[in-house]
Amino acid sequence: MLSRIAKATNLVKQPSILFSLTKSAEKSKSISISSIACFTTSKPILNLIPNAETSSLKQSSEYVNNDLKNMHKEINSLFTTSKPELKEISEYYFDGSGKSIRPLIICSMARALNVHHHLSLNPNEPIEYNKVLLDSQKKIALIAEMIHVASLIHDDIVDASNLRRGKPSVNSKWGSHKAVLAGDYILAISSKCLAQLGNTRVVETLSTVLEDLVKGELMQFGTKENENERFEHYSVKTYRKTASLIANSCKAVAILLVEKNGESTKLSAKNEELVQQAFECGKNIGIAFQLIDDVLDFTSHSDKLGKPGAGADLRLGLATAPVLFAASKYPELNAMIMRRFANDGDVLKAFNFVIKSDGIKETRFLAKKYCENACTILNKLKPTTSSNNANAAQATPSDVRRYPHDAPERDFVNFPPLRVPEQPGKIRIGLVPDEWFKAMYDKTGVTGPYILFWGAVTTMLSKEIFVYWADTAEQLVFLTTVIAISKLYGKQIGEYLDREADKGNKAIVADLENQTKEIDVKIQSNQALETLPEANQIIHAAKREAVDLQLEASFRHRLAQVHQEVTRRLDYQVSVQSVYKRLEREQAINYILGEVNKSIGPAQEKESFQSGLNALKALSKKYANTI
Repeated sequence: MLSRIAKATNLVKQPSILFSLTKSAEKSKSISISSIACFTTSKPILNLIPNAETSSLKQSSEYVNNDLKNMHKEINSLFTTSKPELKEISEYYFDGSGKSIRPLIICSMARALNVHHHLSLNPNEPIEYNKVLLDSQKKIALIAEMIHVASLIHDDIVDASNLRRGKPSVNSKWGSHKAVLAGDYILAISSKCLAQLGNTRVVETLSTVLEDLVKGELMQFGTKENENERFEHYSVKTYRKTASLIANSCKAVAILLVEKNGESTKLSAKNEELVQQAFECGKNIGIAFQLIDDVLDFTSHSDKLGKPGAGADLRLGLATAPVLFAASKYPELNAMIMRRFANDGDVLKAFNFVIKSDGIKETRFLAKKYCENACTILNKLKPTTSSNNANAAQATPSDVRRYPHDAPERDFVNFPPLRVPEQPGKIRIGLVPDEWFKAMYDKTGVTGPYILFWGAVTTMLSKEIFVYWADTAEQLVFLTTVIAISKLYGKQIGEYLDREADKGNKAIVADLENQTKEIDVKIQSNQALETLPEANQIIHAAKREAVDLQLEASFRHRLAQVHQEVTRRLDYQVSVQSVYKRLEREQAINYILGEVNKSIGPAQEKESFQSGLNALKALSKKYANTI
C-alpha cells in the first residue's frame, strides 16, 4: 500500500525497499501488505479519506501527495550557502530519487493523530481534510529527511560505499573530506530549522536521534561473545540507527499537536499517552523496516536496491538478523561473527548458510510481529462517525485474494477483487454444494439435479458398475451417521476446535509479546545505565585497567622472547670461540712435534740412542748389587 501511494505521488522513481518488502511479503505469504503499511489500512488513516469505501488508492494518496510534492524543492531552498560546490553536494540526494518513506510515515501519522484529536474534542464538527496537517508537523518531516540524508553521507564514508540510490555516492564523487563537510552542513541546517520551531521538547526529542545515530554506528563495529546477548545487541543497534529517527519524529508531531501555538504547559495523562503511542508505533515500524532491509541484503540485487546488496553487510563484517537466526542451525557462523567475516571465504559461506537456513523466514516473521504491534497501536485512535468509513476500516486486505495484476490502474468497480466468504454455503443432500444445483437450473429447471443424481445411481446399479454387497448397507448407515452428526453437532465441534486453535495461537502470541517486552526492558535498562556518570566512570576505569593488564602481559611475553633469543645467540658465540681455541691448540702441538722430528738427523738419533743405552747400562750396574 505505501509503495503504491509513493508511486502515485511521484515520490518513488525506482523500486524502493518498501516496494520490494511488500512484493516479497506477497510472494512469501509471511508478511501481509496491511502489516507493513498498517497505517494506510487502519481506521485512523481512513478518517482522512471521505467516502473511504468507494475511493480508490490513488485518491487516498492525494492528501500525502499535496503534503510532500514540493518537499525536495523546499529542502533545497534552505541551502543558502555562497559556496556553489557545497550547495551542489548538499542537493545531490534531494532530487526525488530516494524513497522518501520517512516523510511519508511522519505526515501520515500526523494526519491520523490530528483527526483523532479533533474527533476527541469536537466529534460533531466537520473536518477540513486539506488543512489537517500543521505546518510545524510538515517541517518535522523535512527535518527528518535531512537528518536521514546526512547520516547516509556519513555512513557511506565509514563503509567506503561507492553506490547510493542508484548513482555514485557523495564520497566517491567528491571525496571523503568534502562529503564530511556536506553531511555536517545538512545537519546544521536541520538543527537550525528545528530551533525555529520554538518547542524545547521537540528539540530535545529530535536531538536524541542524533545521539542514537552516533551510538548505533559505534555499536555496529562490535558484537557480543555471548550468543544470547548478541541479538539484544543487534536490536538496540537497529533501534538507534533506523527506528529512533522514525519513532522520535512521530513523537515530535504528536507533541506539536498537543502543544499548539508554542504552549509549554504540562500535558495531561491522556495527551502523554497519545504521544507515547505515536512513539511506540514509529518504533515498531522502524524496526520492521530495518529487518526487511536486512532480508533484502540476501534476496535482492544492488541494481534494484540502489545501493550495494547481495551480502554487502557481510562484506562490512556486520551480522544482521538473518545471520543471527541462521547461527542457531549452523554454529560455524558464531566464529565468523566474532572475527567479522574477515577470513577468505567467510562471506560466501555465511551467505550460503543463511540461504539454506530459516533465517530469512524468521526475520520476516519478526518484522510481521512488529508491524502487527504498530497496527494494534493505531487502531486505538478514533475512527470517523461515518458508517461508510467504519465499514471500510473494518475491511482488511487479508479478506481479499491478491494477484500480480491487482495494480492501481485496475478497474476495481467493474472487476472487484474476489472475496473469500467467511461462512460456508448451503449444502444439499448432506454433502453436495448448493451452487452445483443452481448452476443447472437454467437448463434443467429445479428438478434437473435430482433427476440427474437418481438417474446416475440407477444406471450404476443396473449396469453393475456399483455392486450392492452385504456390507454396503453398513457403509450407507455409517455415511448417514456421519452426515447426521455433522448436521446436528458440526457447528459445536467446529467452534470447539476453533477455540482450541485460538488458545494455541494466543499462547504463542503472548510468548512473543513477553519476549518483546523483555527486550524493551533490557533496552531501557541499558539506556538508563549509560546515562549514569558513576557507571560510565566505573566502566571506563575497568576497561582502562583491562587494557593495561593486556599491555603488561604482552610486554612480559615479548621480554621473555627477547631474553631467550639473546641467550641463544650468546651460547652460540661461546661455542664458536671454544671450537676455535681447541683447533688452534691442536694445530700448535702438531706443528711443534713436526718441527722437532724434522730437526733430529740419523747420526744424532743414533748418538741419542747409544747414550740412552749407556745410561741404562750404568744404572743396571749401579743397582745390580741391590737386586
